[in-house]
Amino acid sequence: MKKSFLYVALLAVAVAFVGCKDTQTPETDTTKLWPAMSGDYWGYINAKGNMVITPMYESVSTFSCGYALVWMEGSNTPVFIDTKGKMQQATFDDAEQFFYNYSLVEMNDLCGLMTTSFDFSCQPMYYDMGEMSENGLVAARFTANDKWGYVNAKGENKITPIYDGCYQFEGGVAVVCIGSKYGAIDTKGNYVIQPTYDYLRPRGHGLIAFTQNDRVGLMNAGGKIVAQPIYYGIGYMYDNDLIPVCINNDKWGYINKSGDIKIATIYDDLTPFYQGYAVVYQGDVERLIDTKGNIVMTLPKDEYFATVMHNGLILIGSEQNNGDLMYKYVDKDYKVAYQWTVSYSSWDAPAKKVSRQERIKNLVEQTIHFDSRNL
Repeated sequence: MKKSFLYVALLAVAVAFVGCKDTQTPETDTTKLWPAMSGDYWGYINAKGNMVITPMYESVSTFSCGYALVWMEGSNTPVFIDTKGKMQQATFDDAEQFFYNYSLVEMNDLCGLMTTSFDFSCQPMYYDMGEMSENGLVAARFTANDKWGYVNAKGENKITPIYDGCYQFEGGVAVVCIGSKYGAIDTKGNYVIQPTYDYLRPRGHGLIAFTQNDRVGLMNAGGKIVAQPIYYGIGYMYDNDLIPVCINNDKWGYINKSGDIKIATIYDDLTPFYQGYAVVYQGDVERLIDTKGNIVMTLPKDEYFATVMHNGLILIGSEQNNGDLMYKYVDKDYKVAYQWTVSYSSWDAPAKKVSRQERIKNLVEQTIHFDSRNL
């Protein structure tokens, strides 16, 4: 789908649940189903490791608002399934996971919005769009040469399209760009941070990273500085009031929303905290830590984390002596729930070998937006 980097967050792993707060995004969905392989195809396991949705898909996503996206073999067009594996009848050329009960869909190179009832709330008529925000506003661009603005779920213009780029609303504010300068607006389109910055990026829950003298700091939704610009990098905060920061250009740790160091900057790399856990790297060692910085799991050197912790299970990968790739879901105590092996040498292998740096990038930038094609 056509997407501007300016609004794609670093984000970016049942009908009865629709409307519940904890199922509104892929990050917050609590559906106890995990993508897993059997043979050459993907299905879904439950918490006991039983395959409960038949493995028949070439690739898959996690669930959000009760539905997951799956791709049939040989098809570039995804299909939505519910938690029973039933395919939903909907017409589109491409689609994204549900955010706050709406999916960004594409037809004939135009973007629109679809509800969890699989009806269009906004017909595909925009050149480009973002995902639904928590406040019901969506970034949209009318034509290839138009500016960006915000519309509601029906496609009605709510904030005048005057921006050269924009992000989703988070914590009541959205980062926008005019020319080469960045600012932030509220839901009425009023500036809470004037567009005078060379760099602004959302960092979750209304927090915004900014730069000064080649260093990065952090502001809140009102533009008040909560962390002075002393860092070489600031990551995204999903939960637990812990924000990744890089100091001295090579070591990472975590601060809270007040800018206080909570976990020392001793790691070579790390991921944001998600559901109470984060993956950290020291040399060749990969570990899982809790919000106190305590080590929960240390992997053998031949294993690596393939996803973050998601609803109690985390996916671990390893390369076998014969070149095959083995994956297994384990809980925080390293108890294996399910495992499978794929042949890396097979022409039709649905998994692919990636470098550690690529894995870290996937973990940090995509986090729980699980897409089996990234493995």
